[in-house]
Amino acid sequence: RRLFDAKGCLACHGGARGASKRFYGYDEIGTEDAMMRWMDADLDGTPCCGIDLGPGEFITHGIKAPRLVGLWAQKRFLHNGSVDSLEDLFCRNGPRPTIADGPFSDRGHRFTCDGLTDGEKDALVAYLEAL
Repeated sequence: RRLFDAKGCLACHGGARGASKRFYGYDEIGTEDAMMRWMDADLDGTPCCGIDLGPGEFITHGIKAPRLVGLWAQKRFLHNGSVDSLEDLFCRNGPRPTIADGPFSDRGHRFTCDGLTDGEKDALVAYLEAL
């Protein structure tokens, strides 16, 4: 937990069960913005395709960090499910495998690859798997 905090992970994952407390812009996490158009192709805040938002619901055009508790049971990672494992998310076995280029790529969230030693990556993967 100390390493998780020391590396700044709590800045985004400091909410309940490791979720974020706010929405983040796609540029903040370093990923393409194609996913924000899936429900609002014109980016005007009006949902497409007959989707009805409930009272108090709105389109954010952002990403909220998911909860981290229970990651051990998750099979896909990142906003579009393009990363297969925590080891790949942390680039533990070399560069993250490229699943796709373009609008639905596996780019983004480089915080888990860049600026961490192999030992830190291993410790963070173990910590996340234990949550």
